[in-house]
Amino acid sequence: MKKVLAVLLSVMMLFGALSFSSSAASVSQYFEGDSPLVDPNTQVIITFDLAGGTMKNGVWVYNSSKQPTPGFEWVEGFDAGTYIMLPQDKGAQKPGTPITLPVVTPPSGYQFDGWYCYGIAGDYTQGSTYAANSAYYIPLGTAGEVIEFRAAYSPATIEPDTMETVMNILIKVFGTIVGLLFLGDEANPAEAGMQMMSNLLGSLLA
Repeated sequence: MKKVLAVLLSVMMLFGALSFSSSAASVSQYFEGDSPLVDPNTQVIITFDLAGGTMKNGVWVYNSSKQPTPGFEWVEGFDAGTYIMLPQDKGAQKPGTPITLPVVTPPSGYQFDGWYCYGIAGDYTQGSTYAANSAYYIPLGTAGEVIEFRAAYSPATIEPDTMETVMNILIKVFGTIVGLLFLGDEANPAEAGMQMMSNLLGSLLA
């Protein structure tokens, strides 16, 4: 079971990585214009790729469609892919100052291990992992840059009794279906199908 969870996690991380670079390009718009929302000379933008997770606590999200004027909104249970942390005033998110890294509720079957920091968008050579709720000091010399974080997960520990129960359910349900569809010549198709499924899953998870 752990091997199957590890494979699923790897696939999820691969798709997350493919879309990650595009997020940095889209958020750079907040540095642009005559009166940018984020000052490119003194501030940074920080993104958090949730990789399928959900923010445990509420976060401030900038809504450009908010009426009557664009602004920040408090959002509980944010799970819309990538959270863009934008400064809410001119003194926030400056190089040399700290931010508190958020906590994430992981997808089912996984545990949240912390945040992997890719560093400045497009430069992935000096990554490090940081714990949730820890202070991250924005590196000096990064004004006008996008700093990227990605949630790190690992398969959750499954108790032996729980794993055995899951296995038995899979064997019974899928084994019966396979037996009835493909093993009609057997004296007991359902039982033959369950035996085949038991052997198959046993070899896969060995």
